[in-house]
Amino acid sequence: MEPGKLSFIPKKQSKTNYKTVYKEAGLGLLMKASVFLFILSVAGFGASYFYKKAITREIDELSVSLDRAKSAFDPSLISEMERLMGSISFAKELLNNHIHPSSIFDSLEEITHEKVGFSSFSFSHGQGQATGQPASGLRINLSGEARSYRVLAEQSLIFEKSDLVRYFSFSGFSSSEDGNVSFSLDLMLDPNILFIN
Repeated sequence: MEPGKLSFIPKKQSKTNYKTVYKEAGLGLLMKASVFLFILSVAGFGASYFYKKAITREIDELSVSLDRAKSAFDPSLISEMERLMGSISFAKELLNNHIHPSSIFDSLEEITHEKVGFSSFSFSHGQGQATGQPASGLRINLSGEARSYRVLAEQSLIFEKSDLVRYFSFSGFSSSEDGNVSFSLDLMLDPNILFIN
């Protein structure tokens, strides 16, 4: 062949034998993931099945134990205890709502001047009657004597400073021969003192 000419015919035959090589194809990535998920789901199903069996067995055992415990109690004793609990609840409610009129005297003692004495006493639990009085409270009417008008003025100051007194009014003043002052007192106290134990 002349130099510079191109030929498509091979000059010599090559002695190399070309073999076709086939590569073994393994499991693909998708197939491996599918098998893994299948095994995982079978294992999960098995675990949940055995767990359900164990829980069912435990529930049955506890049910039998509860039946044994129920049979150990006497039904008549239980009904008697329920009746007694109802009575105790009623008694507690009754005591909590019970008024204590004697607490009026303790409260009066707290807010009465030492030189003032009372000779008559009446009380009612209800509405105020005169204007300027609170709508409701513990209304007390008293008659008494004080050593002087000055003592009555001090008594008024004690009433004004007390949280127990809602309203008070002195009236019917008269002087006695020994210098004492007789009076009438209309007093309205906080009704909650009736419920203080």
